[in-house]
Amino acid sequence: VWGHTLSLPQEPGEMRLESVPLGADAMVPSPNVLRVSPFPNVLEAEPNDSPEAVTGPAADLPAAFNGIISKPGDVDCFRFKAKKGEQWTFHALANALGTAVDPLVWMRPAAAKPGANPIARSGSATPAQLGR
Repeated sequence: VWGHTLSLPQEPGEMRLESVPLGADAMVPSPNVLRVSPFPNVLEAEPNDSPEAVTGPAADLPAAFNGIISKPGDVDCFRFKAKKGEQWTFHALANALGTAVDPLVWMRPAAAKPGANPIARSGSATPAQLGR
């Protein structure tokens, strides 16, 4: 069991976390990149593989949504509050943090029928303005 206390920087940004082997036979895993965000974290809560499955309250924006892709084809859905006329920038950081995940962000109103087409969609690695 490994435990360590880590002081995060005051300013938002990226921070590398690397482990060092203690013995000659120990393997060093790939380094992890941590992202320090000024926004509150919203952690996924299973089941959340479809918008209808999300049971938690809608998050206030701005927020940092955090999901774990645990198997091929996994989907993580979140709910958030927004008002007509507001514009928010959404940026999926999976690639920027060094993962092999190719994220796709899509949105639709909470009142939409199951399977309804999204009102906004972005598969780009760059930030996207999504909204109406």
